[in-house]
Amino acid sequence: MTPFPSLTPISRAGDPRCGACLTGTAPTCGAPALWHIAWTLTQPGQFSLLCGKHMDWAQQRFVYADRHPATVDCDMPGTGWLIATPSRCVMAPTTTT
Repeated sequence: MTPFPSLTPISRAGDPRCGACLTGTAPTCGAPALWHIAWTLTQPGQFSLLCGKHMDWAQQRFVYADRHPATVDCDMPGTGWLIATPSRCVMAPTTTT
């Protein structure tokens, strides 16, 4: 058994929702996400948004590298995980010429 869950990409909308899917045929939870989880921070990183109920479930079964409270930034395209204390999601800088 792997210490990490099976992840399925979900389109990003700026409205952080729980993406937990407990079986391959079940729909995703869809409740408001309370936690942003980094399963691994090495490239390519793997991340999930979870509600409180599914965070409790995941903590009992899986290993994760980091987590922080979910905010709208966590669900926006172009954000990156800032490894800090505390960690958080930030908009990646853009370059202009």
